[in-house]
Amino acid sequence: MTMVLGDLLAMIRQDYLDTLRAVAYEAAAQGQTVVLEPQATPAEPALGVVAWHDLARQGKAVTVTSEGVFAFPNRIRFGWGDPLPGQPEPLQVVVQPFAWDAMPITLQTPRGQVLNLTPLAQWLAQWGAEPDSAAQAEDVFGREVVHSLRQTGPATWVADLGTAPLEAWQDLLEALLAAGASQAIFGAPQG
Repeated sequence: MTMVLGDLLAMIRQDYLDTLRAVAYEAAAQGQTVVLEPQATPAEPALGVVAWHDLARQGKAVTVTSEGVFAFPNRIRFGWGDPLPGQPEPLQVVVQPFAWDAMPITLQTPRGQVLNLTPLAQWLAQWGAEPDSAAQAEDVFGREVVHSLRQTGPATWVADLGTAPLEAWQDLLEALLAAGASQAIFGAPQG
């Protein structure tokens, strides 16, 4: 990740965390019981991994959405990782505006190849797992987990990166490369 992309991702993540914090604090100030990031039921169907809600208020799951899509003027394009056997180049990555809690992902594979879902399930299991509370930094809000990764079409997904750190996004690139993707477009096309 370049410094510019890292800074941009940090701002997109912070926008979501600020919104989550505000909703949680407002509910608590009203005397409501708030539980951050309770486990969702059922698990992610396509990947068979646990998913998380943003928060529960008075025992009911609440979805918190960022204030809006974090806009930036130009698409960011770069190659990621070493090419897999049979692929002429590294994973081609395009980053367009997106929200941390609803990041569209459009994938392409080399002609005739099918995406291997195992690396994506492993990524989600790693970043969506219940963390060891002793390993968390005291100044981090939430559990630092990815909330979900849902397949929305044959080549499209939506990731809710939840409170996961920037390293989870970078690890997702590695998982997509291992899954056999040749191109990953993050975000929605600019209008």
